[in-house]
Amino acid sequence: MQGALLVLAGANLAMLFALRPSLRGVAGSLGALLFLVGTAGTILGGLFVTDPIGTLPEAATAGGRIHALGGALGLAGVLGTWIISAVLLARDAWRPARRAVIIATAIFTLGFLVAFVSIAALTARSGGVFGPDVPVGWPNRIGILAGCAWLLIVAREARHLAGPR
Repeated sequence: MQGALLVLAGANLAMLFALRPSLRGVAGSLGALLFLVGTAGTILGGLFVTDPIGTLPEAATAGGRIHALGGALGLAGVLGTWIISAVLLARDAWRPARRAVIIATAIFTLGFLVAFVSIAALTARSGGVFGPDVPVGWPNRIGILAGCAWLLIVAREARHLAGPR
């Protein structure tokens, strides 16, 4: 997972660079900033390993706490992704890619909601205590895969709109 998160962070940075001309203005800058904060969280999640499931908060390691901080920062990236999608949908240059951006954003949103609701349900069912029998890591991976789908679809459209070089 560490390697996957670091590769994902690199892909996020490449995406921001590719979309930079389309993200001008207040909304585009805000979306890019939030996306960048989420990417910083992804980097932290990749550099620092989470503590074993069931670790009590007072026993958490510094690395585990930093990993958790990375996850919290990742939520800013979710909001940034939605803002970036809205900005792209509003740009005339992205009109030919509108359907693809809508589909990508729908996949992203569905993945986020499945992850969020699953984690909430698992947390409620376990009384807020995670252990080996509470598979809380899988919903996170569903959300991450949905984010990767958004990246792939939007990157493909950005490349297509850029034309031959």
